[in-house]
Amino acid sequence: VPEKKGKFRVVFDFVEKRYPEIKTFAVEGAKVLPKAIVEETNAKLEAYRGQAFTMETMAAIKNVIEGWYQARGFGLSYISHFTGMPTGNVVAHVVEGRTSKVGVVYVDEDGNPSEKKGSIPEAFILKHCPVEVGTLYSMNDGRKTLQNVFALELFDNVQVFPRQNEKDPSRVEVDVMVREKPVQTADLEMEWQVAPGDNNRPSLVSLVPGGTITYEHRNLQGRAATLAASINTKNFLAPSEDLSYRLIYSIPYIHGLDDRKKTKLSGTIFNSRKLCGVFTPGPSGDEVPVVWIDRSGAKLAITEQYTRASQGSLGIVAQEVSTLYENGALCSRGMRSTPFGQYIADGPPTTLGGTGKDRMVYACLLYTSPSPRDQRGSRMPASA
Repeated sequence: VPEKKGKFRVVFDFVEKRYPEIKTFAVEGAKVLPKAIVEETNAKLEAYRGQAFTMETMAAIKNVIEGWYQARGFGLSYISHFTGMPTGNVVAHVVEGRTSKVGVVYVDEDGNPSEKKGSIPEAFILKHCPVEVGTLYSMNDGRKTLQNVFALELFDNVQVFPRQNEKDPSRVEVDVMVREKPVQTADLEMEWQVAPGDNNRPSLVSLVPGGTITYEHRNLQGRAATLAASINTKNFLAPSEDLSYRLIYSIPYIHGLDDRKKTKLSGTIFNSRKLCGVFTPGPSGDEVPVVWIDRSGAKLAITEQYTRASQGSLGIVAQEVSTLYENGALCSRGMRSTPFGQYIADGPPTTLGGTGKDRMVYACLLYTSPSPRDQRGSRMPASA
């Protein structure tokens, strides 16, 4: 519309295109959509008999058909277009997004795809992806893939990107983008003990620090096997007084990547020393010397995964348990002090054998399953 001084005003007139009344309705391209959903759509269209086919009618059809896909997590399955509106024989064309490819993309620190392959094998990562080629892509499976891969604790960042092929929207290509953690890490934590001094001011108990040294290797021999070691002591110059250590080796898929039970082998070597809470004086009781419990041994276990939330484990443990005084001597019985300042070892035995040192070998079987629900739907304690 011309206006003064060479200016023009543009006016858009929108008129809804109204097609004739719908006579028949059908669906094409849907392979998993139940016939009952199509029948439900036809039943809902009975309310539009005698009316023109409009955007409202399209919305009603989409709510039923696309709603069925979305309720099951098939977010990339939808109605692409309608045909047959001028004749009243309407056909809804459905695109079902099926997974055609699942791949792993290794990214660098900046989040850009890396040209080099990562140290974690791609086949190992894909074994933890429930997304399967040839099936409808499910947002739920994509979420589980994200959780499973991140739970491996081998990556700083994990992202799942599904994308439809530009030429064929029914083909969905899924990229699992991962940024690996450093393969080897080592940490040193140092601490100094502080206690009240002669003038009740805090002072250092010793200039020599204590602390913890840890080391971890997350991909031994390129098989995603892990090795973790830790050493803890209160005095780095005299660690034998209260040294505790733990060495853990774990290797997954010992029967190969095709093992559905994801059988894992793990071994542990350990040593720990803790203050015994049993041999202590009671209320207004006689003073008793401190007793330490020293444990050292090894454990070998095989773990199988049966479902997402249930697993079983069979292990063998061999350990030596010793009860010690503060000077490191064996303590076979509990002691108490007399009014004359002497100690008498007339208490109960500190170990099963009565010698202050027990050696034992035993097996342990553990099965864990999802916690059941009661009739009200509340979670009950998990069974093991």
